[in-house]
Amino acid sequence: MPNKITYTITTADGKEHQVSKENVDKYGMQSYADAYKGATIRMRDAQKGDYDIPLQHFDNARKQGLHAFSFEHTPVQKQATPKPTPTSSVTTAATPQDIVQSPRPQSQKDRPMTAVEKASMISNVGNIVNTTQAGLQRTKNMMTYAKSKAGLYVEPVKLGKNNVVETAKQYNPKTGKMQSHYLTEAGNEYDDKTQADIEQAAIDDQKRRELDPVQSQLEDAYSERDRLEEAVSARRKELEDEYNNRPWYQRILTEMGKACIPM
Repeated sequence: MPNKITYTITTADGKEHQVSKENVDKYGMQSYADAYKGATIRMRDAQKGDYDIPLQHFDNARKQGLHAFSFEHTPVQKQATPKPTPTSSVTTAATPQDIVQSPRPQSQKDRPMTAVEKASMISNVGNIVNTTQAGLQRTKNMMTYAKSKAGLYVEPVKLGKNNVVETAKQYNPKTGKMQSHYLTEAGNEYDDKTQADIEQAAIDDQKRRELDPVQSQLEDAYSERDRLEEAVSARRKELEDEYNNRPWYQRILTEMGKACIPM
């Protein structure tokens, strides 16, 4: 009997199912995508990276070089039933050790959960799983970032100088293409490099302030001075424009009023 090959398909409720390759080949992946909305299939790239790809994007993912991750199940060999051995007609009395007590009847189970209780439990478990997975992924991203910034051939790190880490290309179900992602030191992952640069710049700025607090305070003071000067200049221009837009006789009266003010 040949070994059985299965694919890992995860339905929308988060449950994993091992679906035989024979059935997938027989009915087609699209039929599974139509029957199980939101389901994904585990796929692997050439670098042995695993991805959960939506079923409707299965063909596009294969065109990008991914293949379905599969398990090969070896059939269990049935053991031969031993033949009964002949026994003598002499009967012996059963010893207390030979007497097998019948199992006690199981206690009745609690009442079954209602549909509302089941939905609430599933939602709570899903939230816990999602939070845990997000935390694990963030920790993994932080480790990847740290490894990329260590070693003999890594350029020296300069605060505020584009310190995001570009990962290997991953499949994007929205675009149907393999795209690069960008990691920040905090472990957050972006598919837009600009957003990653903004976050990393804020992290670098905070680190720079902690390393040189005096210089940071001076820079803040200079920035506040420049802001106030710009505000005063803008207000002065508004007043001048307002004065110039007055009728000529109002301007004359204003100047005459200034002349009458005692020095």
